[in-house]
Amino acid sequence: MYPGPPRSKENHWRNCCADGVKQQPSIPGETLPAWPQPHGIFTDGQYFHPRAFLDMVQKAFEFLILHPSSTVTTLPLDTSLLELESFARMLADRCTVLEDGSVLFRLYKEFVIDGSWPKTCLRKQEGQEWLQIDYLTNRSQ
Repeated sequence: MYPGPPRSKENHWRNCCADGVKQQPSIPGETLPAWPQPHGIFTDGQYFHPRAFLDMVQKAFEFLILHPSSTVTTLPLDTSLLELESFARMLADRCTVLEDGSVLFRLYKEFVIDGSWPKTCLRKQEGQEWLQIDYLTNRSQ
């Protein structure tokens, strides 16, 4: 819970884990990502960072699919095996492949997209906001 020095961002906050995810959802019926998620994707229990997420999608795909015989020592930088497993489970639970081969990730209502990501890059479908994962779209066909 407290891997860093006092008041470090690496430490567990009240109601927010060190991976940046809330402990309890505030929206009824909403689920939260499994613990632990790779560093930088979720922060302060309220923000989602698409760029860090998409970077991790690529790293996870390369590690798990392109090089499945890799060893734990070749994990993506700064990622534990447990984080990689939780991240892959989150992708499996929240991704969908459309008929045109597009891969979409259903965004969490609990998290605000950080300000650096243009809202025009998101898709609305079935009353939900989705993030298109171009890296996987090219591979799903």
